[in-house]
Amino acid sequence: MNLRGKQIAFDFDGTITQENIYPNVGAILPLIDKCIRQLYNDGAHIIIWTCRSTATIEQYSAYLKMLAFLKEHQIPFHCINSNTEQDFVSQKIFAHLYVDDAALGWNPDWDGDDIYDMICKRLS
Repeated sequence: MNLRGKQIAFDFDGTITQENIYPNVGAILPLIDKCIRQLYNDGAHIIIWTCRSTATIEQYSAYLKMLAFLKEHQIPFHCINSNTEQDFVSQKIFAHLYVDDAALGWNPDWDGDDIYDMICKRLS
């Protein structure tokens, strides 16, 4: 599917991972790595959207754990908590779609294939 020009923001804890165990990192949500790689290859601009921060040493340590996890699972992304495609200043990043376990209607039984199908249907 051609998703060129579409920006998709993925929450990290509880969405890319199965659970939120901050400052540690939980297990990967089944097939989410495949989902994000496919969206990236389809031309989507992938944003990691997280409360993990670099503001303090403790927060920076948790941030580095997230980066190591993304690298270990070969999850591609364009930016974290920002949108390089956004041409205006705002505290909220712009995305065509936000994928977050805290969203109304989130189903903890979904896997990456379910999420990929829903994103393609929503953005087609």
